[in-house]
Amino acid sequence: MKSKERIRGVRAWITFIPTIIVILILLMFLVVVTVLINKRSEKDANDAHKETECISLVSSLQTRSSASSEPISSFIYGPAIPTKFENKEIPPGSGNYERIPVEYKINNMPLSGYFATISNTETDPEKVFNEVTDLIRNNPILVKDEAQSDEILKQLDEVVQYMKYMASVQKQAIYVTSKLDYNGYVFPKEYLDTLGSYEFTEKEQALINDTSANRNDAIKEYALKLVFDEVYSKDKSYIADRINTVLAELREQSASIENHSDNIVWTLRRTLWVLVALIIIVLIGFFYLMSKKVIRPITKFAKDIQRNEMLDDEKGLYETNFLARSFNEMLDKKSDYEHRLTAVAETDPLTGFDNRYSYNKFLASKSDSSHSTCIFMLDINNLKYVNDTFGHDKGDELIKNSSLAIKETFMTYEKKNCYRLGGDEFIAILDNINEDEIEGYIKKFLEKQKLYDVSVAIGYAYTADISKVGYETLMIEADKRMYEHKKEMKAKKEEIF
Repeated sequence: MKSKERIRGVRAWITFIPTIIVILILLMFLVVVTVLINKRSEKDANDAHKETECISLVSSLQTRSSASSEPISSFIYGPAIPTKFENKEIPPGSGNYERIPVEYKINNMPLSGYFATISNTETDPEKVFNEVTDLIRNNPILVKDEAQSDEILKQLDEVVQYMKYMASVQKQAIYVTSKLDYNGYVFPKEYLDTLGSYEFTEKEQALINDTSANRNDAIKEYALKLVFDEVYSKDKSYIADRINTVLAELREQSASIENHSDNIVWTLRRTLWVLVALIIIVLIGFFYLMSKKVIRPITKFAKDIQRNEMLDDEKGLYETNFLARSFNEMLDKKSDYEHRLTAVAETDPLTGFDNRYSYNKFLASKSDSSHSTCIFMLDINNLKYVNDTFGHDKGDELIKNSSLAIKETFMTYEKKNCYRLGGDEFIAILDNINEDEIEGYIKKFLEKQKLYDVSVAIGYAYTADISKVGYETLMIEADKRMYEHKKEMKAKKEEIF
């Protein structure tokens, strides 16, 4: 039997466990790649911050250089601002009057801007140089290699030295201009304290001590020469060039770092998407397998079970096939039990004939198609007497012997045609029989009665077309004749037909 054959199909754990393991491995890689992306992004952000900080520090030197040079130039050109004027006739007696300034105040705006710049310790050249040095030395990624970092720091060191020189020149120019002599002009002492001590040269002292009318102009001219001489101008230009060169190298390296970082992050992200795609593919494959090997078979099982049909136990997973095989075995047993119950319900246990229930089913299923039929009604004589006199065992023996006579005379084995309707009543139905054959059946039955030593009353009814008469009508007629025969037998006390 099929139930004893090996159940086919892959076991569920062989599908589930590898799938779960693969998904867990992919998820592990997914987490690792995500962590790497986050760490890389964090590192890139940190590197970018340091690069920006480095560039900002270098740019601050350029800003300080400009912010300290321009205010000094503006101040020397106009160190004093007239605050009071008088109208004087120039020349005397000409009738032409001019407003002549007679009182001044210091031009504080450019001067305060300059001192605000040099007081900013955050942009102090030496401090900036030290911070840039720390950044570059501690973060080699900010420059291409050690040679480049040495070159950048060398250029920045030169910038710092030149800025120191420019600061000393500016200090010299401010001290000189602080000695200008205008009515009301007072140079703030706190500015001079900020610059610290300074000793005038002999030339400067001579200008200061000069009492001629052009003294102020000579001092201003001297101060302007200090901040506009060839050396000062070259140094200023050199500072700008060197700072721009350093900034260009740092920005180039920053772009290179950014591109390299973008490539790494892009590779990691592409790996991330590949892992996600693989997880989706594995899940789709798994769900497809579950649909094909579990959901579809179970759905079909439900329909087949409703139709009470056998299930296909070869198309699913092992467990699904095992379920189908178990159901099929149960269905086989159910069918066997049904056949047994049907046999018990429809068969007379004493004679083996079909009972009245089976006969009623036969009548309900007949279509009364056109054919000849003969119904024999049979009744055992003296059954009650035998039961009462000799006991039911003898009565049962009488029934069995009578049924053997009926069976050997009338029963066909192609289909059911003999029934025990009650305790001593039987019926035999013969279809497609000629009327002239009836006599032969009766003679044979009489012989069988003698053989088995039984007495059975018989009556029959025949029709050439059962569709016109019907089985029930024919049975009533046969039963009537059987009772007539039974009366005759009782009257003669012998078997006569």
